Amino acid sequence: RLTMALGALFVLFIILTTVSLLSITLLYTLKNEKLKNMFFYFLCGWSIIITSLNITALPSNYLVSRLIASIFGLLAVISIIIKIKKPHKKSLSYLLASASALLGLVDLFFF
Repeated sequence: RLTMALGALFVLFIILTTVSLLSITLLYTLKNEKLKNMFFYFLCGWSIIITSLNITALPSNYLVSRLIASIFGLLAVISIIIKIKKPHKKSLSYLLASASALLGLVDLFFF
């Protein structure tokens, strides 16, 4: 039963990585602004989901690690705020959303 649980966890990690990398790639390569906006908001939501997985996977006494994971999720929220308040800085918001997803994945996989 343990190997079956680890196999399911491995499949979850592959899905998380694939969806994140595909979303980031499409965010930077698409030309259609409507689709770009859709993938941007999807990536921000996806980063928040990864953050919630990070936070709930850690024990309650690992406060520093949970705070670091929260900061990575906060990057996604900040990128949404920048996109709404300052639309001319969309490349910064794309960069923050991408960093939020990638840093969240690195934190989830390795720390």
